[in-house]
Amino acid sequence: MELGRVTWSVFLTKFISANEPTSRFLYGLVFFVSGIGILVQYQHENSYSFSKELRLLGLFAFMHGLSEWLDMFIPLQSSYLDSEVIFYLSVCLMAFAAFAFVILFSFGLRLLLPEQTILHHIIPFLFYIPWLIISITVIVQGKPNTITYISDLSRYMMYTPASIVTALGLYHQSHNSQQTPYFAEIKKTILILAIIFTFYSIFSGVIIGPEPFLPASVVNSERFYQLTHISVKLMRALCGIFMMVYTLKLLFGLNKEAANILQEARQEKLRLAERERIAQDLHDGVIQTLYATGLMLESILRQLKPESPLSTQLKASMKFLNTSMTDLRNYITGFDDESVTSSALETTLEDLIKDFERNYQISVSYLYEADHELKLTPSRQKHLYHVFMELFNNVAKHANANHVKIHIQQKGEKLLLTFSDDGKGFPYDPSKNSYQPGMGLKHIHERISALQGKIIFSRPERGGTQVKMEIPKEVDYGDSIVIG
Repeated sequence: MELGRVTWSVFLTKFISANEPTSRFLYGLVFFVSGIGILVQYQHENSYSFSKELRLLGLFAFMHGLSEWLDMFIPLQSSYLDSEVIFYLSVCLMAFAAFAFVILFSFGLRLLLPEQTILHHIIPFLFYIPWLIISITVIVQGKPNTITYISDLSRYMMYTPASIVTALGLYHQSHNSQQTPYFAEIKKTILILAIIFTFYSIFSGVIIGPEPFLPASVVNSERFYQLTHISVKLMRALCGIFMMVYTLKLLFGLNKEAANILQEARQEKLRLAERERIAQDLHDGVIQTLYATGLMLESILRQLKPESPLSTQLKASMKFLNTSMTDLRNYITGFDDESVTSSALETTLEDLIKDFERNYQISVSYLYEADHELKLTPSRQKHLYHVFMELFNNVAKHANANHVKIHIQQKGEKLLLTFSDDGKGFPYDPSKNSYQPGMGLKHIHERISALQGKIIFSRPERGGTQVKMEIPKEVDYGDSIVIG
């Protein structure tokens, strides 16, 4: 048949068969380069929890590429080494190659079942150890075609399940990752990698050479070639190439995410410096001026007779002035990043509650049902701190309440927060059929939005105000920043 009339698939199949040593070297090189690329470029300073597991994928690719090279190299030593030595070297190599898929298996399980840490170690060995025992039994019994049988068994027991679990894990992560500026690009890459691993499980694990046992007697490489005129080795090579391309593309996307995080950190550092400057100016300037004004009013009050109408007005003015100074000090405390972000969330809110009870003599019930060591990222913890500060200010100034209840729960990767009081509640606007919170509560909406959360204001039948909030617990570097 002339070359022009031969399809590309047939031509490539014949080319691979005619240049098998070169083809196998290139196949191993693809995985070897992928492994080195992942291990060198690996970074986990981003919003995706799965990225810290990529080192396992890199280790698998490195070991698999190395095993392919060794499998090509060992037979070349037959003129120097005894056949029995070659045999046992081949057996050891297959154990090494199968162990690479133990690592891939663990990688897939960590993506698919991130919370079940003990299963990441147990399940892969539930496949590897039986394969090892069967292989040793076959060697001891001295069955014919031992190497081929052990190799086929490893493809069924290790290659196939490890690749399928990895595909499922990647698919799971594509639907459960935090949304960031690069989410769409990264999600698409992860989904394509899931598809590639699915095909890899078929061509590297399910479809093997023809053997006198099921399923190899029915589903095998010869029958596949008869149906498609495409070599299984060609499909494996293509899977490897696409795996390398899209793995490196995923790394590129994650590195862009890491660069975005670094830029956010630099901007946050500038914001913190500006906040410290404003806090210092407020303390040294405004508060001192208000304090001096209070002393002047107190001096005037002493000069007035107790029954004077001006005396009553001055006392009211001094009360409002003291309230303003208290509010301003609270906001300065909010600017003090270390005092708000250095402690666990539970402790930070406890301190805020104590200040509120001391300043306003309003009791607070506080029920915390979450991780007691939980500490959000600095920007997120500050947002949440200011949300509660604004709610407390609303109670102190407008609600005429005697008691406040706070309930914080942790449900999976989310925090559920409830804030309620027994005051008079928000004013109701019949024309809009809704409650009308003021400017301070508008700022609360903005902060909850920055936390990518949800918030609902309501007036229970018993009276008062109830605020329900839901925010993700995980770090999300895609947050916008609201300067408090």
